[in-house]
Amino acid sequence: MVKKEIILKWKKDGKMYSKKVKRTKIFAIFKELAEKFSSNNEISLKMLEIIPAASEIEVNWDNNADVNCIYYTIDGGATKGIPVISSHKLVWGEMRKLCAIEENKK
Repeated sequence: MVKKEIILKWKKDGKMYSKKVKRTKIFAIFKELAEKFSSNNEISLKMLEIIPAASEIEVNWDNNADVNCIYYTIDGGATKGIPVISSHKLVWGEMRKLCAIEENKK
């Protein structure tokens, strides 16, 4: 049975954080991105595939490489990652909101 919530984990400034987020909320965010940006929605479509089954989603905000990953685990199985380039501002912006992380304004 799939739980109604996903455990969202993130690493920021060397510390680990986590919280439960409603699965329907995360699904709605990525569904909207996939629909609004149909010509560039590969990441959103991948997220829509994994969200219904994922038990955990994790982001390492301390990773400042050009390609970071959104990691996910399904029912205690192996953790896998979806590579996301750093310039994919909409996806990263939504993930920051979910993690309640303020974006550095430059």
